[in-house]
Formats: sequence, structure tokens, C-alpha cells
Amino acid sequence: MRTETIVLDDLPARRTAHAAGLNVIGTIGILLAAKRRGFIGNVRSELDNLIQASFFISPDLYAEVLAVAGEATR
Repeated sequence: MRTETIVLDDLPARRTAHAAGLNVIGTIGILLAAKRRGFIGNVRSELDNLIQASFFISPDLYAEVLAVAGEATR
């Protein structure tokens, strides 16, 4: 069995996985997919929980993710 997708957030690891021909999804991609499929009600609260646990996301990316998720920024 061959792995086709791997979950990674670390940029050097993502580059290595891409070079090996793997599809890469990160934490944010998983959250967006979970919302699209109805597993979570909103991305904002999940992102905020991750940030409280020391997950780094730039303010610009935070706003972009919320826009993609259809959640207005405050």
C-alpha cells in the first residue's frame, strides 16, 4: 500500500514530501475540509484553540483562512 497524502505543517518537511511525490495537507487544510464536510461548525474557534496551544499562523493567513471558510473576520 502506497501513501498518497501526508499531514505536515513544517515547511522543510512539506518540501521533502512534495519532492517525493506525496500530496501534502496541513492542519489548516484539514480544518477547512472538516468544515466543508460538516464535521465542525466553524474554523475560527478551532484555529483560536490551536493558537492558544502555540500553533503559529500569521494574521494575514488567519484572515485568508477565515475568508475561504466563509467566516468574516472580527
